[in-house]
Amino acid sequence: IGSDAIAQRSYGGKPPSFSYQKKLVEPLNHVKPITFNKIKNAEFIKEDSLTTLQGNIKNRYAVPVKTDIDLKEAGTKDTLSNGDILYRLQLKSVNAYALQLVFDDFFLNEDAELFIYNSDTTQILGAYLSLNNTQNDKFIIEPVDGDVLTIELYESKSIQNSRIHISHLAHSYKKNTTSN
Repeated sequence: IGSDAIAQRSYGGKPPSFSYQKKLVEPLNHVKPITFNKIKNAEFIKEDSLTTLQGNIKNRYAVPVKTDIDLKEAGTKDTLSNGDILYRLQLKSVNAYALQLVFDDFFLNEDAELFIYNSDTTQILGAYLSLNNTQNDKFIIEPVDGDVLTIELYESKSIQNSRIHISHLAHSYKKNTTSN
């Protein structure tokens, strides 16, 4: 994905929803996913083979899908007993090896934490904090394994002005052989 966004450092921890009793936070299966049209992996693999045969070697492994997703508008909102807020959203692109997100409006307030994780929680990115904010409000994450990911935003009751808008989702149609 071509972008002027920069991947940023994450600060560790675990998503707050993992710690709360089930009665305080809706189970993840109640978070309605946004499912993208099925991408035909084989067509892109064939196209890559033809391109390589023609002498144009590209190390492409994913295709971008344009989106227009505001986390606070599209996500499930849970108000915790202390008044703090959790927003969660699942994104699904069937048969993807991994998913990657590009944010074109990314701003986290001082108390906010953002996590992104795959469906079996074997890969958790974050916490992303206000330290990750950039002058151009752009942000990109590394690929998350699998064809479903969850975005989770925690905001304290005192400050709730974070902005998270996703402009593109990258669907990995084959394994990225250039990553470690």
